[in-house]
Amino acid sequence: MKNFITTQDWSKDEFTASQNLKPVISSPQYGNAVFDDFYMNGKLLFSGTETAKQYGGYLEGAVVSGLTAAQGILNTK
Repeated sequence: MKNFITTQDWSKDEFTASQNLKPVISSPQYGNAVFDDFYMNGKLLFSGTETAKQYGGYLEGAVVSGLTAAQGILNTK
């Protein structure tokens, strides 16, 4: 049995991509300063693609936001 590695560029797939697809670098800046703070006596911190200061709305934004949140938590201990 042979192993085949394939690569799929989903941005070129007619059923998963739009003709109006924009590059990730042009994504809106969702991050709002209100999400930088802890709430409920330091027990709640918002994180997610919508809170990201860059790449908001994309997986990259969620990763950036998660890393920022983790750093914020580590810095408070």
